[in-house]
Amino acid sequence: MNPRSPYVHRPSSIHRLNPLTKGVLFLCTVVIAFATSSLTTVLALLGAVVAASAAARVARELARTVAKSAFVIVALIFIVQGLFYPGSRTPLYVVGPLTIWQEGLRFACFTASRLLAIIGATVLLMLTTRPEDLVSELMARGLSRKLGFVVLMTMQIIPNMQARAAAILDAQRSRGLETEGRLIQRFRAFLPLMGPLVVGSIISLETRSLAIEARGFSSPTKRVRIEDIPDTRWESLVRWGASLATFGFVVWRLVRWISSLIR
Repeated sequence: MNPRSPYVHRPSSIHRLNPLTKGVLFLCTVVIAFATSSLTTVLALLGAVVAASAAARVARELARTVAKSAFVIVALIFIVQGLFYPGSRTPLYVVGPLTIWQEGLRFACFTASRLLAIIGATVLLMLTTRPEDLVSELMARGLSRKLGFVVLMTMQIIPNMQARAAAILDAQRSRGLETEGRLIQRFRAFLPLMGPLVVGSIISLETRSLAIEARGFSSPTKRVRIEDIPDTRWESLVRWGASLATFGFVVWRLVRWISSLIR
């Protein structure tokens, strides 16, 4: 794994898919997860993400990344909703002055499953797709170069800042700064990190901008791709099918919502 990118290379069928196909499936997963009100549908999406990660041989990396990023949020969802969900009527457990409500836990399960499905789909896309390949494919389909550069920088900003922060911490440790220990001590070590991190990120962005301008980024001439990314006909059918199915699902949910308001 490249420390500046979460991408993990594996000889799998998921990795060999066209980046645009994976991007469309990711967007469809996110849209359906937001549009649905069914726990079964959300669990089906989550199961599909887990199955795809197993097929891509990145299930361990997916589980580790999702656990790090979502454990605290999911725990807070269950605590807050289980104890304070409005309109709760069915107590499930009573622990002293606290009451855990059945309706709150049901809503917490739905919300947490939706969140895990969205985060899992995002992490799976990042683990199986190189950002430059996805942006290159989008630009080949008509995306402007400036917008493609913005998308690429957005996808790479977190890994780049993590790598830069690790380098700054190593440099500060070599100079005798204590970065481990009690919470207050860690907080004191965090403050000197912010200045070099922010300034270094701005300088890096400016350096990249100057470098790509020196290579003719704004030139109006037609670009030629060095490497063509394979795209089969069945992948195109999958993209169109998933997009149409997602659009139909959203329209169906909208019609049901309007019908419920009229009644």
